[in-house]
Amino acid sequence: FLLWMALEPNLLYDPNITEDWFQEKGERFLPLSGKLAYKTVRRFCDARKDWLVDKTLELVASLDSASPMIPHLLDGLIDGQRGKALAPTQPTEALLRKLQASSNPATVAKARQLGAMWGDVGALRALLARVADAALPESERLEAVQGLRNQRGEDARKALLALAVSDAPETLRVAAIRVQAETGNDATGREMAGRWKTLTPTVRPA
Repeated sequence: FLLWMALEPNLLYDPNITEDWFQEKGERFLPLSGKLAYKTVRRFCDARKDWLVDKTLELVASLDSASPMIPHLLDGLIDGQRGKALAPTQPTEALLRKLQASSNPATVAKARQLGAMWGDVGALRALLARVADAALPESERLEAVQGLRNQRGEDARKALLALAVSDAPETLRVAAIRVQAETGNDATGREMAGRWKTLTPTVRPA
């Protein structure tokens, strides 16, 4: 906590202040470095400066795609843009493809979420497929559902609605309804109301 308090006031004046340390010593000092990386990127997003998003992606690109530091950096970008995306000024397709081919499953999942948030059609399709894939572990489907929190398109709405009224585990159905509450529209409300009798007592309060 004290380390962050000393670091945070200088971040916006010199965004490069932590870059070398994260590159050279980040993995060595996990989990502390991961928490600092997350908080640093959240602070960048709070500033609403797209060039700070660019700086974050430069750091991500400089690391090996399997680096355990990357999920922390991507988490900061995802959580820092909840409700309002802040797209970078530079093309991201090549970097997102690299991250989605990573041997680190956490990096792959978070790269899909970030890509969908920034309008990457392939990343969004991958998320929608994972939401619907009953063969996947529940935790992975839940992560995909959460990845749709900033999606207001019709494909995402239909995928979440289908999950909510399916026979999937109740944890998934509740999560789908809660995400729809953030991103849905009047049509979603009417359709849910029309299927109210099919919802279990656990799912209805969601």
